[in-house]
Amino acid sequence: MLNIRETFAQMGKISNNLEKHGEDDVTAFDIPVSGITLTGEEVNALIEDPYGDRWLFNTVKDLREPNVAKFKPLEMLDSFEDATIVLTVPRGASYTFAGAKIKSITLDPQRGGETLVSFSVRVRPENDDQIVDLIDSQNREVKIDIADAKVMMKGGRKQQELPLARAGEGEEPESTPDEPLTHPSQLFDGDKGPKKRGRPAKNAH
Repeated sequence: MLNIRETFAQMGKISNNLEKHGEDDVTAFDIPVSGITLTGEEVNALIEDPYGDRWLFNTVKDLREPNVAKFKPLEMLDSFEDATIVLTVPRGASYTFAGAKIKSITLDPQRGGETLVSFSVRVRPENDDQIVDLIDSQNREVKIDIADAKVMMKGGRKQQELPLARAGEGEEPESTPDEPLTHPSQLFDGDKGPKKRGRPAKNAH
């Protein structure tokens, strides 16, 4: 599991997506999060290796130096699901999102022994207030708390992977990415209500 204590983080630019929730299409936000510092124990818990932090660093004259200093940040193959995420936006409001997903996790060891982590979270805002507050919080500092995130992808494969359907069979993809959001009005089509985003539905025969 992935657990991150309530801490400050930098929230990036939101991408809007469409998810199936039963028969309904619901808005989902992919939010990049960065600037979180993990201790050695937290790194070990994240990568499920009691010696993971020791592998990342080498101690030279009482100073911990990254073993991978000449490489780009390390990207994990694992992603997580069923997380409970609490986001506290700059104006002070806190929102809890259940069933959130976490992906694109990267670890960036720093001189001195701390490790910076960044990732993308997918949440489903439930009302206009949450949508507006999240969009207004882009590129700003927020508080984030993550609890009970379970591994969804391990070694690049789903834990319970289903047989692949033949071409043309099965369901539509879970979500369809759209353009980054810069204003809440992008989610609405004048007086007609929420925009229909993503692929058009197939005609029934």
